[in-house]
Amino acid sequence: MTNQYDNEYILEFENVTKRFGGLMAVNNFNGYLKNGELLGLIGPNGAGKTTLFNLITGIYTPDTGKILFKKQKINSKKPHEITQLGIARTFQNIRLFKDMTVLENVLVSQHLKLKSWIWLFKSVLKTPDVLKVEKEMQNEAWDLLEEVGLSVYANDKANSLPYGLQRKLEIARALATGANLLLLDEPAAGMNPHETSELMEFIKHIRQEFELSILIIEHDMKVIMGICERIYVLDYGRKIAEGSPQEIQKDPLVIKAYLGEELAI
Repeated sequence: MTNQYDNEYILEFENVTKRFGGLMAVNNFNGYLKNGELLGLIGPNGAGKTTLFNLITGIYTPDTGKILFKKQKINSKKPHEITQLGIARTFQNIRLFKDMTVLENVLVSQHLKLKSWIWLFKSVLKTPDVLKVEKEMQNEAWDLLEEVGLSVYANDKANSLPYGLQRKLEIARALATGANLLLLDEPAAGMNPHETSELMEFIKHIRQEFELSILIIEHDMKVIMGICERIYVLDYGRKIAEGSPQEIQKDPLVIKAYLGEELAI
């Protein structure tokens, strides 16, 4: 993978802190994600992992510190502005439009790329430029579904898909926004071992195919240790360790705080 951000940080955290009343959810977090990297974020429940995702995507604003995406500060940006910059996420609980088709779910996300309010007016009138863009979006959606192996289900309702395919569709919908950075929040949750293995291969495939940088929260250590190049470990909002999977497996602080014997895989 080669592009203008090679050997640079696509995402940076500088002394990021977030409190909720007396609770320190994220405590002076510093870190980075290299362009093209697959980075894991682990820690016990309540460690601050999802809060960090919410800070990146504009749901929360840091109390102190800075978050930079492609060297641009994004602290005060709204969620839709951050999506338009090139950041997309999935959620711990699947959030598909279940009564819409697989294709329609992807098309909804593609509309986020239309930045001007005037498109709403034009779409009502079905002007030629709107019809042209809609056709292009249809073609892009089909191509995306082909790429991720879901085109055969394009006209099926999202809620009719098996659980593992719903997870893939959620990821495909995030990709449809044109993201450079993908945030995956426990994508293997609820999956059986076969589905988990398929998911790992799927994540590696889309990372290569779409030239993505990926930040993943996951409790399944086989996923984290199997696909991530680096890992950050949070505990009570504080980063307690970072390193390669091999280094994290042996870190006594990590074992004591969170993983125990589970880490010895």
